[in-house]
Amino acid sequence: MIAWFDALPSTSDFLCAQAKAGTVRHGAAVAAARQTAGHGRVGRPFFSPTGGLYCSVYLCEERLPPAGVLPVTPRAALAVRRVLARHNSHVGIKWVNDLFREGRKAGGILAQRAGRGCVVGIGLNLHLAPGDVPDALLGIITGCAKAPDLLPAPAALAEEIVAALLAILGEPNEPLLEEYRAASVLLGRAVDYEENGTRLQGVAAAIAPDGGLVLADGKILRSGEVRILMPARDVN
Repeated sequence: MIAWFDALPSTSDFLCAQAKAGTVRHGAAVAAARQTAGHGRVGRPFFSPTGGLYCSVYLCEERLPPAGVLPVTPRAALAVRRVLARHNSHVGIKWVNDLFREGRKAGGILAQRAGRGCVVGIGLNLHLAPGDVPDALLGIITGCAKAPDLLPAPAALAEEIVAALLAILGEPNEPLLEEYRAASVLLGRAVDYEENGTRLQGVAAAIAPDGGLVLADGKILRSGEVRILMPARDVN
């Protein structure tokens, strides 16, 4: 059962506080129709207006994927992608934590250590009217579906996503890797990334068995953020 709120500062911060206090169990989830202080990687603001879905799930350490296989963030991205596909909404995945549709960001995923496990935060743009998007994000973000009526109500969608996330944790690695590779909007694209404070460029060539991004020169990125230097392809 998901605890639903009309608004929260951050669903992940709310659940992390409970996890650190030891008051949540595996699979506990909270969701909100709006966040007033949503954030992504390294504390960056995450645009979280009414009309989106913002959901966080607590996963205990014993249920997390072991080292050496696809970790929880890409598994969560695949779980969300599967649920959206049921409703005829098709998104691709930009390594490691962004969901893309038609070359623009439709959602993001952030996993944070908390207590004896982690909290997975999922933020999705569901219904974005042109006037709702700040000028700085025009042409950068989009909704998850071409038409708002393709998706169920946010609370029902959250239930589907949480169930899919809990189920995918135990799935075998090889089929998930193939699915993740097929969903990638990066492979074969020129990208840039940061290393020791310097922006470098490369070509995304493959996804390693543990979820790392393999570049054409053999370097493997295991964390951080990459930017696409060529238009992202759509994945159906």
